[in-house]
Amino acid sequence: MPNLRKVTKYSLAIASLLALAAPGIAYSANASTVAAPTATEAAALAQPEVRNGLASDSIYFVMTDRYANGDTSNDHAGIVGGTPSTDGFDPTSDSYYHGGDLKGLTGGCTTGTGLARIHNMGFTTVWVTPPFKQQYVQGDSAAYHGYWITDFLNIDPHWGTNADFKDMVTCAHSLGMKVVLDIVMNHTADIIKYKGFGTAYIPAGMQAAKNPAWLNKLTNYHNNGDVQDWSNKFQYQNGDFFGLDDVKTENAEVVNGFADVYSQWVNNYGVDAFRVDTAKHVDDAFFAKWWPKIVSATAANKPKVTAFGEFFDSNADTLSGYVRNRGLPSALDFAFQTDAVAYAGGDGDAGNLMYILNNDDKFTTATKNAYNLVTFLGNHDMGRVGYNLLHAGATTATLLKADLLAHDLMFLNRGTPSVYYGDEVGMIGWGGDKAAREDMFPTQAGDWKVEPRVTGPAIGSGSSLTITDNPIMKRITDLNALRVKYPALASGAEIFRGGDSGIAAVSRIDAADRREFLVGFNNAKTDKTLTIPTSTPNTLFKSVWGTGSDATSDATGNLTITVPAYSSIVLRAENQLPAATTAVKPVLSFDFDRDNKTVNLSATLATSDPATVSFALKMPGAKTWTFLGSDDAAAYRLYWDYTKALHGKKIAFVAISKTTSGAIATSNVAMVTIP
Repeated sequence: MPNLRKVTKYSLAIASLLALAAPGIAYSANASTVAAPTATEAAALAQPEVRNGLASDSIYFVMTDRYANGDTSNDHAGIVGGTPSTDGFDPTSDSYYHGGDLKGLTGGCTTGTGLARIHNMGFTTVWVTPPFKQQYVQGDSAAYHGYWITDFLNIDPHWGTNADFKDMVTCAHSLGMKVVLDIVMNHTADIIKYKGFGTAYIPAGMQAAKNPAWLNKLTNYHNNGDVQDWSNKFQYQNGDFFGLDDVKTENAEVVNGFADVYSQWVNNYGVDAFRVDTAKHVDDAFFAKWWPKIVSATAANKPKVTAFGEFFDSNADTLSGYVRNRGLPSALDFAFQTDAVAYAGGDGDAGNLMYILNNDDKFTTATKNAYNLVTFLGNHDMGRVGYNLLHAGATTATLLKADLLAHDLMFLNRGTPSVYYGDEVGMIGWGGDKAAREDMFPTQAGDWKVEPRVTGPAIGSGSSLTITDNPIMKRITDLNALRVKYPALASGAEIFRGGDSGIAAVSRIDAADRREFLVGFNNAKTDKTLTIPTSTPNTLFKSVWGTGSDATSDATGNLTITVPAYSSIVLRAENQLPAATTAVKPVLSFDFDRDNKTVNLSATLATSDPATVSFALKMPGAKTWTFLGSDDAAAYRLYWDYTKALHGKKIAFVAISKTTSGAIATSNVAMVTIP
């Protein structure tokens, strides 16, 4: 298991103080040779922390082949007399196509077990595995998952037609839902072969196997053979991913080609966002070149198009570096997955939640932050949430409680929650990859018929699509409804308030209504009580979720809460936040992280108001200040990446605070010499 970062109440308290303390030296105005922003400039720089087009959504991630079979005539992809070795269809094997398709996913649109079912659970977005035409069979497995693509412009016949895909998207939009398209640019299906000393060639008859045509050029691939050392960056960025042809994403033809391909799926079919597979494995500069082309090409039809990448790494420092520097708007939050599952399973404690939130500022730039990360508890690669919880301390006796708590964590904390299909009916699976890709419709795979579930017996020959009374499904539906009723729980500012052993609490701030919500979690076997600070003194906090009791804050804002065992609570302040009409001057400080090459900026505010702090810089010789990003939760921090080219340069930094009532104040300017 990964390091679970267990934290005692004493180390939590110390860590909290350290997090709030300025990490460097506070610089006075006398140290500055650059004038602070004018009042007009400061007002323009005092921006809210950004939220992208999916920040308030919830996602249902579905593997199309395993959801519903709406058209049995396409099971063999139109191959007459096909066999598993030719058309890849074998519903008795976990390694082959099972018959699920786009018509099955769409269902009757407003009726049935397709998108209507997903919509009825409260999901606002559906994420589908890559639907493009595949190389049906490679080795002893088939491309039911969608990641062995030969034709990036057409739908795989197993799943239907381009028109079927368009119908699915149109249906989703009619239900008020968005569509996330899973896409691949790191590799294609395994067409290229090697001979002699690794000489690459395309076999006879396969020279035009891929579409568009530029994908048939050997020069658009690295041709280095399989990755042998997954810790070696050169290999995992330039080698074949388990035999799949590794695309040379450095090439301009590749950048432009994939921009043209995927912008078509937005402009012609209405796709709202992309999940980018194996994003860690393309070259460092690719997304910064590719994504602006997508944004430009789709601006007229989809001005809020967004994307999140799969950077398979649970280290928050590494993951945040990918987000800040790789050019994609957001990423899947593997760091959250690790610590949330550890906490819910019982192997972790409040320190896990503190660790998650204490690293959030590392994701902040002018256009990105942790609120826009896509959170998840399990997936098609690492296994389902039930399986993961059993490996994180949960037992068969506690698994359902842990599962419900895990979903509470995901839906009530920052980020866009993503539920893997089948988790809502308690599927567990035997592991990751193939073992976590069960059928929702009646399965013919023997192991899956007898597979135990979080909530009870195996499914046998029944259909998971007709289950309506599963407690996990009900919990997810209720959580989705709660986030709609109180939008602050979906995208409001989040402030870690404290923790002790199994209990932890955060505030969520409704900026529009000037209202504070208090969210508490407890993974212990007994009820836990905790006293925490809030920003709303002398008010009743009324229970709106869970079985916790109402509580009243004192004159200083301190609040004592009790969270039942294996549970969560949400309390809503009856009073609005106190007026904050007096500007509070930030005290700006900094230090350096030479390993990650960042200037770590920190600002402290002498106020309990949940203000926002924006950071800006002025380069040598520049006439204007450049906005770097905003932080709407103490401790206020931003991590700015520098390069070797800036060595010895003296750069001016400033922090601008904005209270919840709109009052603005500017720190002294800090002059920073880049090491």
